[in-house]
Order: sequence, then structure tokens, then C-alpha cells
Amino acid sequence: MEEEYQNPLTLITKDQKMEFTCTVKAMKALFVALLEFELVKVMDFSTTKLIRVNMSSCYEGGSKVKKYKIQGFRIQFKSLKMHDAEDI
Repeated sequence: MEEEYQNPLTLITKDQKMEFTCTVKAMKALFVALLEFELVKVMDFSTTKLIRVNMSSCYEGGSKVKKYKIQGFRIQFKSLKMHDAEDI
């Protein structure tokens, strides 16, 4: 007995279709915004989350790098002083 053919598009719910559409739009926006060398790095990722995580790790670095950046900013902030000639 042969099974009746079902169109795969009818098996998708409206919510799934909306989620897919939003994901595709977000990925297109990211791809347009990236430079060519950045695009090559993230071209094979299937979700926007993977792209975001990869790009943030490229530009922000790992947890040690973040820790040292924050430490540097704290030192800079503590060293800021108002000069005698300056007023509010």
C-alpha cells in the first residue's frame, strides 16, 4: 500500500515558520554587516547564536582577557583626578 505524499511545507506550524523567517532575516542582516574576512569565519554557522558567540569571542577574547581588561579599566578609573584649574 502506497502512502499519500504530504507536502513538507504543510507539516510546519505557523510558529515554526515565523521562527525560521526571523532567524533567516537576522542571519542575512549579520552577513551584510560583516566584512569579508569576518564573513568567511561565520559563513558555515547555522544559527545567529553561534555567529554571535563566535564573533564576541574573536573581539572580546576569553575570560582571562576580559578579567585583565576590567582590571586595566579599574586602574585607569582610580587614577583619574580633577586638576585645580578644572571645575564642574
